[in-house]
Amino acid sequence: MCTFLTFCGARDTSYTARAALQPAGASRDAFRRERRVAETRTGDSWRTTRAELGTIRHGHFRSRDGEFTHTTELTTDQRDLHRALEIPEPPRFGRITPA
Repeated sequence: MCTFLTFCGARDTSYTARAALQPAGASRDAFRRERRVAETRTGDSWRTTRAELGTIRHGHFRSRDGEFTHTTELTTDQRDLHRALEIPEPPRFGRITPA
């Protein structure tokens, strides 16, 4: 029996296009340029790309046997976006810790 601890949109995890496209401390102009690159590579607006990637969910689960993190399976469109943006896909399971 797993207990659901946290659940957040992909834009809140380290595996997002935004995180890959906006390095820490990047200026607003630099982010705008990178956003434009994303629009050029995907053929979609940044709003569309962000919305699609925002449906990826990342959860943290705990039971008496241990805990783990789980990311929803990517859709074909999400895989295509990761490939076009040249960012790695998030792992399905991460941080598996036995009790």
